[in-house]
Amino acid sequence: MRQEVLKSQLAKKMKDLDKCVARTKGLSAADKKRVRCNPQTNASRKGCGQCHHYAVRLSPTHQVRNRHASCVSRLKKKLFVHSIQTQLDQARGAIDILRESLQEQSMEIRMLQRENQVRLLRPFHGH
Repeated sequence: MRQEVLKSQLAKKMKDLDKCVARTKGLSAADKKRVRCNPQTNASRKGCGQCHHYAVRLSPTHQVRNRHASCVSRLKKKLFVHSIQTQLDQARGAIDILRESLQEQSMEIRMLQRENQVRLLRPFHGH
């Protein structure tokens, strides 16, 4: 479930980043970093929850585009970590199964070795 939430957040943030890139198209690199937010948007905005920022508290020339890109990067990282954690959990499960199988096989080998020892110690009753 957590992965689905992260994926939906990532999709939304990537869309926001695309909008921001479209708004800044044609500007110089320095101007792209100083894109102003709409003051009405700032007044009603409470923060995205992922970026840990509040637009109302930031200066009017805050770096919106960079913040969107950073947020997207953090979400991608969280998804990657979640994926790796899932793979680790699956590997641990497979290891547990293999460990149990190894113990069963080791017990069977010991039992067969004991049977062989008993047979070797018995005198041979045939001509």
